[in-house]
Amino acid sequence: MRVMPPSWVGPYLQPVPIRCRGALHFYRCNDERGRAHVVVMAPYLGRDEACARLRGLSRAHRLAAGPHVPAVAAESLDAPTPWVALDCDAVADLEVVTDYVRVSGDRPPFAQASSLGKTLMETLARCHAIRDPDSGQAVCLGSMSAGNVLIGPDGALWLVGFGAGPLNGAVVAPEVAAGGAPTPGADVYAMTLFLRSLMHFTRMPSVARRVLSGHSIRSDAKLLAIFVWSNLKILAGAPARRPTMEATLERARSMWRLLGFAPDVEGFRETLRLALSVEPQAPTSAPARTGPARLVIRGGGEWLETPDGGQLALGRRGPLRRVLVALAEAQTTRAGAALTVDELLTAGWPGERPLPEAANNRVWVTISTLRKLGLGDVLQRWDGGYRLDPAVPCHFEAA
Repeated sequence: MRVMPPSWVGPYLQPVPIRCRGALHFYRCNDERGRAHVVVMAPYLGRDEACARLRGLSRAHRLAAGPHVPAVAAESLDAPTPWVALDCDAVADLEVVTDYVRVSGDRPPFAQASSLGKTLMETLARCHAIRDPDSGQAVCLGSMSAGNVLIGPDGALWLVGFGAGPLNGAVVAPEVAAGGAPTPGADVYAMTLFLRSLMHFTRMPSVARRVLSGHSIRSDAKLLAIFVWSNLKILAGAPARRPTMEATLERARSMWRLLGFAPDVEGFRETLRLALSVEPQAPTSAPARTGPARLVIRGGGEWLETPDGGQLALGRRGPLRRVLVALAEAQTTRAGAALTVDELLTAGWPGERPLPEAANNRVWVTISTLRKLGLGDVLQRWDGGYRLDPAVPCHFEAA
């Protein structure tokens, strides 16, 4: 049975989903004074489990609040749908960035991408020094996923999910997957594998490519030793004997020195800001169309020619492009039929299950953006959904 929250929860309004797959959902909302927060819910779990996970998150975030870990702004664990609000203005998670790189092919240099690892390691090292006064245990994650890394509109990074258990798609330390409690060593393991999974999204230096591919030469010996240390001590080491996060960070600093750079934090923030830009540039001007209006969509949605002849690239905006393709496919296969909000949500954000009001907001923002970009009245509200005007010819070329 689908849980229907009030409109919306507590003092929070205008929910827009950040990540809504798996047990925990993250929504960007505004409070009554217009301040942005991230509201965390577990709408599809049983009430006891939802409250337990959110209570753990609230407690851990109150303990660990500081640089890159948001504080708890408010909570209501007794509400019909329990929730916790975090004091940060995140608009997306790291998956938006990997999607941007995957589609655009514009991989950031390793010096920029390394700032992600630097931030994660420094933040986790700080958290590991904090002890829960009741259990005496360090504040840890025990796992790591793209959903644990939220991004603000200015490119600021936030690490979330402490105390709530693994998120959907997380790398989980084996002892945590077997039911053990998160530990600093588990964080070191999960973070190492997580960062390695992101390497193909970056422009790696040639020496690093040689070492990782098993083709190192004599001059690569010091760098090779760092990777071997990581394999033996972290990935193959006994959980109780893994190095600390501080020791792992020091090895990373040695690697950066060998490669001749310091992590480019500001450069990476600029990459994040670019990846998060919501609206593409306005269509290029074009001579007035002499014939009837038409809509042309090429490259599976990467290129759009608006009815007035303007040209627009949508290649880097995955959800926007996918929604447009779904509308175009519906127009070419069953002209005049409208797609429902659920159908557009599935097309734009596969695997996501946001609560209804948030889903409506997300789709409305996307439809509004497409109209502003030049579709205008061609994108019609129809029969409880949306469609492209069947009176306007639509030429669609699949990828």
